[in-house]
Amino acid sequence: MGAYTLSVRAIGFITVGIRIVVRDDGDVTQDVLLSESKTRLDALVVRAEAIDARMLEFEENRSLGLGRFVTRSELEAQRGQSMAAIMAKVNSVGIVRGMGNRGWILSRRPIVTGSCREGQSGGAMYGPSRSEKFQGMVCGCYAQVYLDNHLMNPGQPTEPFDVNTFSADQLEAIEWYASASQTPAKYARLNSGCGVYVMHTRR
Repeated sequence: MGAYTLSVRAIGFITVGIRIVVRDDGDVTQDVLLSESKTRLDALVVRAEAIDARMLEFEENRSLGLGRFVTRSELEAQRGQSMAAIMAKVNSVGIVRGMGNRGWILSRRPIVTGSCREGQSGGAMYGPSRSEKFQGMVCGCYAQVYLDNHLMNPGQPTEPFDVNTFSADQLEAIEWYASASQTPAKYARLNSGCGVYVMHTRR
């Protein structure tokens, strides 16, 4: 019971305020006529970025807290540096530097993987040839390298891969796993204990 002010509004129409009186003896019925507004509504703009499935997987792996991850912003901050120089700053990464700005990646964690002599390989250890040794390559347990889910250096033992083949400008993100216990199942295979280096190229 009593008097009330009722505000009626609808998108595209002028808001109307009316006064109604509610009595004890029944309901109140009131017709309301709204006039169309001459004010044009602003266009609704929706912006959305395409979801890259590779980066979703990258973020999922990073959320597990295993391995080391280098994001696009970190790569951008080190623009102009070689990937060997960038990765050398990451804990547990070993870089063997060679002639011609070469940089081969391996795990710095101590792993018993056999032994090798010049031109011979044993277990997971890669024994460089005389010409490879001249270039700066050493006997070692070299990391497996993936580029957009493709294994770049298959074989037993794993052959060294020059990380300077790609520049920071070409890469969106990097994943590094120093041991088999850190490595996601997707990248776990024979010799992953020597390290797994995963590159995601920019789109």
